[in-house]
Amino acid sequence: RPGRLASLYPSGTETLIALGLGDRLVGRTSWCPEVAGRRVPAMGGTKDPDLAALRAAAPDLVLACRDENRREDVEAIESFAPVAVTDPRRVADVPPFVRELAGLTGADPGKSEALASLIESESARLAASTEPRRRGVADRAEYAQARGDAHRLVDDRLDDEVGRLFRRERRDVFVHP
Repeated sequence: RPGRLASLYPSGTETLIALGLGDRLVGRTSWCPEVAGRRVPAMGGTKDPDLAALRAAAPDLVLACRDENRREDVEAIESFAPVAVTDPRRVADVPPFVRELAGLTGADPGKSEALASLIESESARLAASTEPRRRGVADRAEYAQARGDAHRLVDDRLDDEVGRLFRRERRDVFVHP
């Protein structure tokens, strides 16, 4: 079970926090959210992580995302720490990753199952919604507003899928427990 975690993308950091692992974070990007009650150093951005600072933090596991992080950075990090790379393409890809991440980190299985199940149920509910799509709000702006407290998902195709689901609602939908 890795005791020291670092995340190179915002939704990875948010997922670790949602799984109750914020106290094990030793590094995050400047784009990642703060961890309540503690200062976790920002180590560069998603496209330009500070590899020296990350190495000095000595993480036991680093989270990366194929669409957020550069291959050369991931390969450099692999020389000093294990890296778990996610590659979500659809909303349906996120719950299995949450469950896998819980297994990799030793997170509470109840928390991981609750988060994964919530994402699945909200996605299914939104997909089945007969509410008309909202008009007059730009797709990206609407999704950006909705995801302020939501589990952030990456990749334009995934953003588009989530955006379509959110537009069917008359309110913002959040998937954080």
